[in-house]
Amino acid sequence: MQIGTRRAACALLVGLTGVAASLGLRAYASQQSEIAEIQLQLANELYAEGRYTEALDAYQRAVNAATPDDIRRPRAGLIVSALRLAEFDLARTQAEAHVKASPRDAEAVALYAEALWSSGLFEEAEVRYEEAVKIEPELARGRHGIARALAARSKLPEAMEEAREALRLAPRDPEIQRSIGTIFERMHNFEEAAGAYSNYVNLLPNKD
Repeated sequence: MQIGTRRAACALLVGLTGVAASLGLRAYASQQSEIAEIQLQLANELYAEGRYTEALDAYQRAVNAATPDDIRRPRAGLIVSALRLAEFDLARTQAEAHVKASPRDAEAVALYAEALWSSGLFEEAEVRYEEAVKIEPELARGRHGIARALAARSKLPEAMEEAREALRLAPRDPEIQRSIGTIFERMHNFEEAAGAYSNYVNLLPNKD
């Protein structure tokens, strides 16, 4: 009887330990998820204010705290911030992980293309931009990337068409306005270029 009782007590103890560990892990995961969300919101606000270095740090903290299910948004923000700050190695490393985790996500593919473009891998980037647009034709980031690729090959009318489509999809994106200004300038349409550059400046978060 004593041996049986001891075995039952041990089994009960093991079971309770397992339950406690499971509850502890869930609580920890929930806490980490909350930390990641707070850091993500902070990072988004900092980025919108043009405080890119601080935003990058906050996005990194969000990525570090995020669970695999929650990592997509902070990682995307981290990539964009890294590109803005010319941290191209960091952007490419994160973009590779991002697209590996979500190979059919058009936004992830387009972000990877941007990282490739910033690293000087223009042909590879163009292929990825086209892939992103095939997945999601209404993706402004993909259309803008194709516009830049076409402009780099001096196909200016086609580049302008893609850039205007990107602007239709994302009218508040300053980078698209800048690309339109560059294309107009190369087409020697300086008045239109000046207007696009003016729109670009007005859309920047930090006018100074």
